[in-house]
Amino acid sequence: CEDHKVDEACSLWRRLLKNNCMPDNALLSTLIHWLCKEGRVSEARKLFDEFEKGSIPSLMTYNTLISGMCEKGELTEAGRLWDDMVERKCKPNAFTYNVLIEGLSKNGNVKEGVRVLEEMLENGCFPNKTTFLILFEGLQKLGKEEDAIKIVSMAVMSGKVDEESWELFLKKFAGELDKGVLVLKELLREISVS
Repeated sequence: CEDHKVDEACSLWRRLLKNNCMPDNALLSTLIHWLCKEGRVSEARKLFDEFEKGSIPSLMTYNTLISGMCEKGELTEAGRLWDDMVERKCKPNAFTYNVLIEGLSKNGNVKEGVRVLEEMLENGCFPNKTTFLILFEGLQKLGKEEDAIKIVSMAVMSGKVDEESWELFLKKFAGELDKGVLVLKELLREISVS
């Protein structure tokens, strides 16, 4: 696949199926990854559907296809696949949530990304540094500094802020020194209220 021979790999996949030899999730995930990377998301979905007829996709396989769909802006399809995954009792992990949150944020729907974060917490899946950085950057790009400060506050309260994260948060906010000081004061106030 790395040699851009995805078509040959797909042909091999079909020969395996034709000979009643069911490839595993690792092979499927690899094919899906490379098809999505080439922008061939609908073909990746077809492979997934073929596999699903005879096997149970793993979380890694779901994550790979959801990620490819989100990267191509196919959020409705990613949402349908998410629902299918949950219905089949395949529990999303932080990576799955992050992929969806990032897809929503990149497509200008950060508010929905925050809702997904809330759902993530309700389902007992703990956000990581990446979760907070995705939302922070999305909110900051939209000029929603107050909401971005709340995300930083949540990250601080969860203990998920390391030196690298602080550096990013401050650089994003402190384009102007006066503004950076105001943001820092607001952040400290937000943390002390929580």
